[in-house]
Order: sequence, then structure tokens, then C-alpha cells
Amino acid sequence: MRMRRSVVKGGIIINAKPVFIIAVIDLIGEGKIQRNEIYFDDVLKEKYAEVHSLLLPQVPITPCYRPFFHLTSDDFWHIRWRQEVEPNSLTEKRLRDNAFYASFDNALWDVLQDADVREYYKKEIIRFFLTSEK
Repeated sequence: MRMRRSVVKGGIIINAKPVFIIAVIDLIGEGKIQRNEIYFDDVLKEKYAEVHSLLLPQVPITPCYRPFFHLTSDDFWHIRWRQEVEPNSLTEKRLRDNAFYASFDNALWDVLQDADVREYYKKEIIRFFLTSEK
């Protein structure tokens, strides 16, 4: 799983996408996402905030709608739109109003149904993106 991450002034890497994916994986494991349809809702936002506070407590949180949208630049995440939204005009309200849901590639969704695979992906995402151990 490749994820492009943003770099801001001072060379700081934004880790919102890896945190977001871990939150989605957790929701799958908890049975709160049962189909390959990930809705931008309060359940997702709360889980994202919870995972962020556990993994990156000293880092300001990126709003949840940003990784939800910007993961579309990676090859495994897709948004089903009511109406397409321009990236430079994206707001949380526009995302809520214009996106039906997001989904993983079917092959990724299928492997994430296995608890051991979910745990492996989470550990590897943390190791590769969120720690200095690579």
C-alpha cells in the first residue's frame, strides 16, 4: 500500500493518511464498516480523532475530510460522487454534500476482512509511516 504524504514548511510530513487508514481498519474490525462503503460520518471522524490522539498526541490533527478526499491520489481509494468537487474548493460541508461514500479497491477490501491481515497492515503502517524504524 503506497501513500503519498504532504510536506509542509520546514519539511514536516503530514501523516493524516496513515492515521486515517488505521481508523478505517479499526472500524472494519469493530464491525462498524461491513461493506466496502466508507461514509464520511461522525463515527469515522471520532475514530480518526481517537487514533490520532493515540499515535500522534503531540501533533495538531488534520481535519478528517482532508485524508478522506486526498487518498484519491493513491491508487487504492475511490470516492463515489454525487457531484465532483474541485480540490481547491474542498470543505467538510462540500464533501458531506457531494460524496456518497469512499471505497477500497476490491482486492484490498477482501484481504481486510481477515483480522490477522488487518493487524499486520496496521503494524506495518505504523512502522513504515509513523516511526523511525523502517
